[in-house]
Amino acid sequence: MQPNISIYGYINKGFDGQLVGIEAQIRSGFPGFDIIGLPDSSIKESRERIKAAMRSSGFKIPQQRILVSLTPAGVPKAGSSLDLALGMSIALAKDKKPEPQSPEIKIMLVGELKLTGETVSAPYTYGAIECARKAGCNYCIVPGAKGQKHPDPHVLVADSFLTAFCLVGNIIQNPNKALSSQSASESKALPLFEDVIGLNQEKMSLTYSAAGFHSLLIFGPPGTGKTLLCSRLNRLLPPHDREEQEKLIRIYGCASLELENPEVPVSRTIPHDCSLAQFVGGSASKSPGEGALAYGGVVILDELDKYSKKLIEAVKDAYDKGFTASSKSGELTVYPARFIMAANMNPCSCGGLGKEEKVCACSALKIQNHWNKLGKAFIERFDIRIPVREQKLLEMIHEELHPDSYYKDMVKSAMDRQKFRFKDTPEIRYNGQVRLYPPALNKFGKEIELLKKLESEHGGTRNMLGTITLARTIADCHEREETTDEDFETAFKLRKYGTGDYYWRSVNFDQINN
Repeated sequence: MQPNISIYGYINKGFDGQLVGIEAQIRSGFPGFDIIGLPDSSIKESRERIKAAMRSSGFKIPQQRILVSLTPAGVPKAGSSLDLALGMSIALAKDKKPEPQSPEIKIMLVGELKLTGETVSAPYTYGAIECARKAGCNYCIVPGAKGQKHPDPHVLVADSFLTAFCLVGNIIQNPNKALSSQSASESKALPLFEDVIGLNQEKMSLTYSAAGFHSLLIFGPPGTGKTLLCSRLNRLLPPHDREEQEKLIRIYGCASLELENPEVPVSRTIPHDCSLAQFVGGSASKSPGEGALAYGGVVILDELDKYSKKLIEAVKDAYDKGFTASSKSGELTVYPARFIMAANMNPCSCGGLGKEEKVCACSALKIQNHWNKLGKAFIERFDIRIPVREQKLLEMIHEELHPDSYYKDMVKSAMDRQKFRFKDTPEIRYNGQVRLYPPALNKFGKEIELLKKLESEHGGTRNMLGTITLARTIADCHEREETTDEDFETAFKLRKYGTGDYYWRSVNFDQINN
């Protein structure tokens, strides 16, 4: 059975480029050549160049109406890199017959054509090959010199349109496996902590954050690894289940974005110039903003004190409600937005606080004002707030490291316990989400009794709720059925910074189990 051939092109559009699906149809009518799908003038001009190249290669141009469609139709397309793919789609359309049961072969063709039918070499070839791999194409045909070969057997080199047509003919006769040797889910996972020396207590704090869906604030002098730690938080989260994947795919689809692997929790770093409108709604009407695009994953707030107050309020509002809402076109548009906040900042304005060989030039009042810019209410939403000190790498280079599986298994085990605990509460799944549905507190017992004794010292509903849920997460991580006094003590210590006058004081992490 002859396979169905799907033709794809590539547009050089930033580092990742743009995959373009190409379909051609030969119809009865006055001879003409139409291209639809938001082509710019450079693509429209390619019509005469393609016809000349095909004639020079010995092909007869159909004396009928030619219609070529470019997808996705809503994305503007520019450049001459689609010449080869456009010509091939026309050449194959003449004899193409639909065969629904036939297997599909995806072929990407890249390159500009000369009037003689020869291909023009291009510097964006590597980007096209990588784009073809990610899209699961079986083959990628790129321009090159006659007789030139690529080390990858599924990347073919064509010096002319005729050569490319012969290569496609060979593929049809001898179809083979896909260009991408591994699917996204099978590809090698990125390292978690195995390439991070030291910071053992910080790694454990990140584990607690991921295990219970607790937000995290890391602060310390410049160069201590704050941004690095925040960027690793989503790698601790287990793959999304089917329900979460479908929600994430729907959200990204509304923004005309495609996820490489919906199973992997996303991580969105919010730029400092992001506006309130961009966070709650995208650039287009009724499209999702940054908050919704981080659903089920992590929102990274790098150098937290540099964001505008309006944006901080938008992040806080979405975090509290679990959704974003915008009304750009006069109609309310709501998207789910449940995420973990992972923020980092310097402990003082000059960045010297906590640095051994540097003296902090800030007064006590200036340090307090530095933190007060964020507001106590916002800081309290971070269940974990930890200082990061400089690491003496040469002294720690031989220190034994836990494998990544140690932390990931701990997170998975703790999350499984929470899913069972809240199985009758569909509104939430994890301890850190109890803030979204306070009645779920009835799932806790001993924790509430213990905190009643400490209410006078650690008052405040939000503070109490954060302490209860974090202590329960710590117990879950270490597979304890009951929360211990030590778990509460650890929770208090991980939450005390940023309020009162605790901005940089020693924390006895010896009580934290690891």
